Amino acid sequence: MNPVKTTGKTVLAVFLSVCCLIALLGGCGRAKNPPERSAAETTTASPAETTETNYTSDLPKNLEFNEEFSLVARNHAGVADEFYSVGITESLIESAVYRRCSAVETRLGVSLNVTLVEDEKTYSHSTIVRKLENEMAVGESSYDLVAVPMYTTISSQVKGTFLNLYDLNYLDLTKYYWAQNANSALSIGKAQFIATGAATLSIYRFMYITVINSDFLTVSRFPENYIYHAVKDGNWTLDLQAEIAKDLYMDRNGNSERDEGDAYGFVSGARTSVDTYWISTDSTVVTKDPENYYVFSASTDRISGVVDKILRLYYDYEGSYIVPYANDNTDNAQILNVFNRGNTAMATMMVNAIESGVVGNAYFLYEIAPIPKYEAAQDGYFTHVQDQVTAMAVPSNVAPARRDMVGAVMESLAEEGYRYLYAAYFEKILPYRYLQSQESVEMLQLIYESVGFGIVEQEMAGGQITTMLREIISAEVNMVSSKMESVTRNAPDMIREVNDAYRELYLQTNPAGE
Repeated sequence: MNPVKTTGKTVLAVFLSVCCLIALLGGCGRAKNPPERSAAETTTASPAETTETNYTSDLPKNLEFNEEFSLVARNHAGVADEFYSVGITESLIESAVYRRCSAVETRLGVSLNVTLVEDEKTYSHSTIVRKLENEMAVGESSYDLVAVPMYTTISSQVKGTFLNLYDLNYLDLTKYYWAQNANSALSIGKAQFIATGAATLSIYRFMYITVINSDFLTVSRFPENYIYHAVKDGNWTLDLQAEIAKDLYMDRNGNSERDEGDAYGFVSGARTSVDTYWISTDSTVVTKDPENYYVFSASTDRISGVVDKILRLYYDYEGSYIVPYANDNTDNAQILNVFNRGNTAMATMMVNAIESGVVGNAYFLYEIAPIPKYEAAQDGYFTHVQDQVTAMAVPSNVAPARRDMVGAVMESLAEEGYRYLYAAYFEKILPYRYLQSQESVEMLQLIYESVGFGIVEQEMAGGQITTMLREIISAEVNMVSSKMESVTRNAPDMIREVNDAYRELYLQTNPAGE
């Protein structure tokens, strides 16, 4: 694998005003039972058993390209190590990534050239997509494949920035190692422009979970594994979480103020942490028609009921500490700061927060559970994956002669990603290094099996659906009826325009409509 290169350093109006899809999805893959915790942790990752044909690619055995292959990805926490490694080291992740990339190179006769790009201040997470569009505008083509935050691709798809993945030979998105229900949300009509799955690590790291201080709950006279049993019984709900948290407050630092130094039953945030409830409460906003085009399907009553329960959990009792809007960022930093003092029963955060070494090095016992349901009757638990999860896309100006190679490399990255990255991170690192009980390992499996994706764009029908929930929770008032009125009135027409734009784009590249 070639050495990494690090570099430093416009949208169709109708698309910008529409494409916020909060689509509930099922599991992206069923976790295999990890070995018992007594098994020794090693520094190398053996490929996972993949005997079923859906776990292995159909790439021809003699396929060989003898070409350099250029991939660009973010040099950012949680994703910088997904595609580049210095080699076999004591790190399970570095070794697994290196083995995965080496397997792809050997299998296809390619040399992977990975470029890591820093986020620029102007475009932030969209830096790579904007860089790509600027190159296209002047006829340049630097990359065969881009690995970027999922939500940053949404406004670019209808502009023709990316190839329809269905047109690539050797790429089979029906395989297990591609996130199948992400495909359900990301595809439109007869096209799909981005995909995610086992080629990435962020699909595991960016899952939202509930982290539980077991010691704190025991001292607070809750039975051992109380939340675990509630999950297993199907009764882990927002109401139950509120009941657990409501009286668990103590002024630990004696300053007569509710601050980070006190003890709480629950800590979360009023911004990015709120996004998880779109998925966890089964609050579908956009569905599909029989032709796989978008249909607005939001239920004002459902969303209003969800808001009532969140507001109760967040603000009705002194046992909850809510990080304000401005400080609730995707790094979960302030939530972690409160939780890691050891005086908080429950917190909402991403799996990546455990791996970061903060919770993972905690001096108290902790467990994990899914984000609670809306109500016990809800059909299962659903896990939100943060919208910066890595998506893979192929620039539309990649030369036709290179596209077979691109399809094959994408397929191989995902297949070998399942064999090596999944095995290292999901079956070794999380169960043995960071999780402290077999019950938590079981919860990890449940969480992964229930993964969903919130596909986010800021505007939808003039109403900012995604940010709407954040604004309401931050304001501490249920304003769903007034907020949804204009959205419900305008959304169907706006979504029809988006569907028409995609149909037109498809016909441009498939004139016969085949």
